[in-house]
Amino acid sequence: MGDKAIDGWELLLKNIAPNALHDSKARYDALKCDEDTRVEVIGEIMDWIQDSNAPQRLLCMTGAAGLGKSALEQTIAERCTKSDILSAAFFLSSTDPSRNTTSFIVPTIAYQMGLKHDLFRSSVAAAVRHDPYIFSRSLQSQMDVLIVRPFENL
Repeated sequence: MGDKAIDGWELLLKNIAPNALHDSKARYDALKCDEDTRVEVIGEIMDWIQDSNAPQRLLCMTGAAGLGKSALEQTIAERCTKSDILSAAFFLSSTDPSRNTTSFIVPTIAYQMGLKHDLFRSSVAAAVRHDPYIFSRSLQSQMDVLIVRPFENL
């Protein structure tokens, strides 16, 4: 099979976790914050997301089970979607085999970013066409090939 016979985007689609998307029907009853709760923390997170000069670019939420981290994250993802600033989201789940492993995280993020940007999508498809076994490589290699380099090509 020659390189040209491989459809990179189609191969990527076989390596994503559709159930991990914030608006997946598998998460149809996803918890989110009630209208008048966590207003201050939601506002702070939204301000941080929209501040391109923020010194910290990664937010890690930790805490015991049941504290509402997923509800807060769902609420933020929905607000970002409404503002058209959500590039990608991945919701983990210990009970879903496609969401309880690292294997699908990078391809799923690349997929979502490709939906928003045609040039990014073309670059990802070309990268997969060039190396159809990228999904067997380390997370660092996947991140470099499927997200960092296509982003640099923009």
